[in-house]
Parts: sequence; C-alpha cells; structure tokens
Amino acid sequence: MKPIIFSGTLSIQGLGQAEYNYLLINPVALVEKPGVDQRRKLIPTPQEMSPILLAAGKDRPLLLVLFHTMGRIDEVLRLKWENINWERHEIRLWTRKRRGDAWQFHWLPMNAELEGVFRNLWQNGPRTNTSLSTREPGTVIPIALS
Repeated sequence: MKPIIFSGTLSIQGLGQAEYNYLLINPVALVEKPGVDQRRKLIPTPQEMSPILLAAGKDRPLLLVLFHTMGRIDEVLRLKWENINWERHEIRLWTRKRRGDAWQFHWLPMNAELEGVFRNLWQNGPRTNTSLSTREPGTVIPIALS
C-alpha cells in the first residue's frame, strides 16, 4: 500500500498562508513487526529440584537460597550477615534493578528450611586465621563453600 499524501494551502488570519503536506495513513503501519518469542520462563517445581539439590554437593546452600528467595544470583552472592533478621525471620535482598540504578532492598520472609541453611553457615562457616570470623557485620555470607 502506498502512502497517500495530501497537499494544500493553509491560511491563518493575521499570519498569512503556508503550504503543507500530510499523510493520510501512518507509514509505520506498513512496517512488518518482528516475531516475538513467546516461551515462558521455566521454574522448577519442588519435585524437580529435589534430585538437583541432592547432587549439588558444596553448592547446595547457594541453590537452596536461590530456590527459597527467588533472588537473582548477584543479589544472593552479595548477602551479608546484617541482611538476616533472626528475630523476625526475614532476609533482606539488595538490588539495582530499579529506575535510576540506585540500590534498594526488600525484606523477604525466611521459612524454616532457609533459616536452617543460614544457621548452618553461621555455625560451620569458614573462619579466618585471626579471632575474627566471617560472622562480622559487613562480611559476605560464605554461601558457596568452595
């Protein structure tokens, strides 16, 4: 389909006359739109996660935290001990996936299994050669115990 161009003269009182052209159809409507991939993101069920978790070895805590929080990998790897609220059974995830690229957090409820993962990391996590442990405020949680 060819765009139809309408031409004419416009007269405005006090401003004079002006020549103009305008299209009677939108030329963008003639552009073919690209196809869209309609595949849905697959989220494994608890039954599908069970064999994965059994085979995970040292990465099991990381997979459990990802599974229970549905957090992004970078959010989970950036977790610090002060992001765990033991009394309220909550975990704070920080993200920059907001407008303006500013850091923002949101609190998530921590179920019993997730709390167990963090308690185990707290009790059995690696220690440094000094009297300080990885449980100091500001220390990243050693989720991947490699």
